[in-house]
Amino acid sequence: MKKNKIIFWLGIFFLCVACSRSSNPSELIARQFMDLYYVKADLAAALGSTDGYAHQKLQEGIQLTEGQAIAETTHHPKIQVSLLESHQEQGEADYLFHVVIEPTKASSIQKKVMLKVREREGAWRVTQFSDYDLEGGGS
Repeated sequence: MKKNKIIFWLGIFFLCVACSRSSNPSELIARQFMDLYYVKADLAAALGSTDGYAHQKLQEGIQLTEGQAIAETTHHPKIQVSLLESHQEQGEADYLFHVVIEPTKASSIQKKVMLKVREREGAWRVTQFSDYDLEGGGS
């Protein structure tokens, strides 16, 4: 009986998680980019979800950081990303995200990130992105 309850509640949990995520392909690629670029700081992996200006911008970033490995002992900041706005038309979408970066030994930084996502040859790609710091971002 106890095992059935556990299975039931796990099923409910996974159903809630699945339903809370968007099935919108442009939003999925935008969220994937945000996770790879801002949260994991994996520019090479984020490159696969880009095209156009965003692709060029990431390639330049990769070249600038080439050979500069992050030490294993480095404390990675806690990063929270939330979607503020989205607007989609035929074949393109705009997303505005709020990012909070909380380093372990410094004040937090808040940013707004704007993404342009376009459908090209049947696949959605981030084609432009920019971010800016918010005033009073520190805590």
